Amino acid sequence: CSSISSFTIMEVSCQTQQIRVALAAYLEGPFDMNTMEMHNKLHSFCHVVPTDQPYNTAPWNYTGTEADSAMDGTVVDWVLVSFRRTKDASSTFYRTAALLHKDGTIHHVSNGREFMVDFSTGDSIYAVVQHRNHMGVMSATAITEYSSKSVLIDFRHEQSYQEGVPVTSGQKMVATGNQGLPYYVMHSGDGDANFDINSTDFVPLSNEYNRFNEY
Repeated sequence: CSSISSFTIMEVSCQTQQIRVALAAYLEGPFDMNTMEMHNKLHSFCHVVPTDQPYNTAPWNYTGTEADSAMDGTVVDWVLVSFRRTKDASSTFYRTAALLHKDGTIHHVSNGREFMVDFSTGDSIYAVVQHRNHMGVMSATAITEYSSKSVLIDFRHEQSYQEGVPVTSGQKMVATGNQGLPYYVMHSGDGDANFDINSTDFVPLSNEYNRFNEY
């Protein structure tokens, strides 16, 4: 006597596609409450914003070769953009240096407003924006669904990810606009780029004091 078990093999498709992500953020340092956008004196007046990305040293150690020799007149500074699968930095799978403009929009050096990011079924993607002397921000929620349209993560009007009791991260709300629209800026003063502002930031920031016409 013998028995035969029958079963069905199901093929699951896990196709990787590219999702288009647009980013925007304000920095506290150059934010102008009169114009409700940032000034760009480092670039337009001092002419010291480098044409090559500046994050190739510690603590960022990013080795990308992004450059822009014909920088737009509205550029404020370079930022470092990254994408993670989880909230932990060890899950970072994409990094690029990008250009921050006066209105807060962040432009990929080659693709303009959009960052093309690989996305597979079941993925979660968090966006992170860092600046050399402001506290970095991460999206409060993950992208979990594929969209053929550009997904906007707008840190200018949305609080970034926060944690801790009391909360030790996030952004600073500086104003409320029409219909209660909040304006957020990235906290200035994170000299060692560790997503925290404390006494250890004094040394790296003090090295920048009394320096004129320098980046």
